[in-house]
Amino acid sequence: MSHITAGIITVGDELTSGDRVDTNSTWLSEQLLTLGIETAFHLALPDDRQAIADSIVESSKRVQVLLITGGLGPTEDDLTRQALADALGEDLVVDEPSHKWLRSRFEKRGLEMPRRNLQQVQRPTSASMILNALGTAPGLRASLNDAAIFVMPGVPGEMKSMWKRHVAEALGELTGTGAQRCLTTWIHSVSLAESKVGELLEDLMQRDAQPVVGTLVRDFIVSVRARAAGSGTEVEDLVVTAARTVKERLGIYAFGSDDDTLAGVVLRQLAAQGAMLVTAESCTGGLLGSMITEVPGASNVYLGGWVTYSNAFKAELLDVAPETIEQHGAVSGLTADQMAIGALTQSGASFAIAITGIAGPDGGTEAKPVGTVFIALAFIDEDGEPSSHVRRFVLPGNRDMIRQRAAITALAMLHFHLANDGILPEMLGEYRPRVEV
Repeated sequence: MSHITAGIITVGDELTSGDRVDTNSTWLSEQLLTLGIETAFHLALPDDRQAIADSIVESSKRVQVLLITGGLGPTEDDLTRQALADALGEDLVVDEPSHKWLRSRFEKRGLEMPRRNLQQVQRPTSASMILNALGTAPGLRASLNDAAIFVMPGVPGEMKSMWKRHVAEALGELTGTGAQRCLTTWIHSVSLAESKVGELLEDLMQRDAQPVVGTLVRDFIVSVRARAAGSGTEVEDLVVTAARTVKERLGIYAFGSDDDTLAGVVLRQLAAQGAMLVTAESCTGGLLGSMITEVPGASNVYLGGWVTYSNAFKAELLDVAPETIEQHGAVSGLTADQMAIGALTQSGASFAIAITGIAGPDGGTEAKPVGTVFIALAFIDEDGEPSSHVRRFVLPGNRDMIRQRAAITALAMLHFHLANDGILPEMLGEYRPRVEV
């Protein structure tokens, strides 16, 4: 790795109190690695001027790059710029170009700039301002104990924009062309246990291996990270080779890489086939549809869906036979199957996904415990007739986790069908014996 190291300080009472999760540090650490810069520490601080100033001084002695987010707003508890001035032993001065820029932003909206916003265009004497294209708080650039200091807004969107537009380029100049590069790629898999992924990749995950391979797990999705450091094209070759090996070993369970999401991949698969999708949801209450519509361009392949929470709605809107619910229950393979077939035939879509289950915390029985979910995938077969896959799952977790995992598993079923010629593999959480109807 490069000898350049960085520290990241995030500022805000909401971070130290646990009211908000710090996502800025994680994102910045990933960006630093692409420049060959290792993160030595993350530090969250409250809105305390002295604590921030002391931490800036001490941190600047430990690292060559110090990134700070938060505390640049217009209120009394936004103290980062004052703390930076204290750490530098300097006064705050108004940066006139920034002052003019900020006034013009308010004037364009027909407003007078509030007095409190004046502090946002102040800087320590030796510091320079960094333009904020999305907000009213410019960033700051300074130097202390030979450490380059960059202060950015705490709002993630503003911070990321400032990083991409200004800070990354400045740090690239600091590292120089001769510095080592660090490249990272992610391979995402679904419905395969982390332990199984570990078995398949055991030889690649040795701590002294190059590239370094590790896993990150969230709701039935296991993401495999391959990261290599070096110079020239060597790094790219290492990462590309590792990614290819990971994909080969995970097989059909590998669905995408880097910024891919499962919903995004499924929608691309549908678009490639000119296919349309509808959904019918009970226990997930529209969560599956929400995942789908989060993807830009979803309307090109997603017609919409039904949320049929009650038995009456299942019968009235999706043509589920009342005797099916009476004899088998609302949470059953046959009910899920009829929900999917009903959605398919009424919509004229190419595919329909239906979910019914017991998300808890109550409602479970010995035969159907909490976490029992039936998912049906209906489609038009080669003979032009409706056909379906129906699977039963017992999903672990609390109510929110079960609903999330059910929606992801439903998307996984459609992905496997589209990617594997209509054949579904064994899936995580699947109940045995398999229930097809």
